[in-house]
Amino acid sequence: MLKHIMLQEKSKSSIFLLIILGTYAITGFSLSSDHYKPMIITASSVEINDQRGLSKYQGPVLIKQGSMRITGRIVIVYHNKQRKITRIVAYGRPATYKVRPDKEPYDLRSSANRLEYYPSKNLMHMFGNARVKQGPRDFRSQQIKYNLVTNNVDAGKSNGKRLTGQGRVNITIGPGKKK
Repeated sequence: MLKHIMLQEKSKSSIFLLIILGTYAITGFSLSSDHYKPMIITASSVEINDQRGLSKYQGPVLIKQGSMRITGRIVIVYHNKQRKITRIVAYGRPATYKVRPDKEPYDLRSSANRLEYYPSKNLMHMFGNARVKQGPRDFRSQQIKYNLVTNNVDAGKSNGKRLTGQGRVNITIGPGKKK
């Protein structure tokens, strides 16, 4: 059975949808306690389609779970039959992702025109004006694939091939500590 919920804006003030989804736990790279916290989604409207395994939020949209934050104008949350999130796609100018990793002094911040977050794989794929920043480290490219556990960055390539005419990869590495 198809479920469809649509909340529209009324007058000048937006109606915010607040959903606490304890069954939608994300277990990605964040504070270890984050995945035990409820996920809270705030948006102007939502369409939920359980048959297709997705919920489409329009906004501005804010997803919070512990220290993790995802923002976008449109966010689509995909889940399997057990209602475990398999992918979150956020669209914006920019869409953003922020989290405080365990034992790290700086938040990890990502932004792009489109963010694709795969929580079970701990992967973030960013497309269009992509950026990953943590403290003094800063990566920019039109496309970035980032492993949230290993910190491996793959920037400026599409399916293993160099992007043509899409600009260059820019990396900033902060200075070392003074002795």
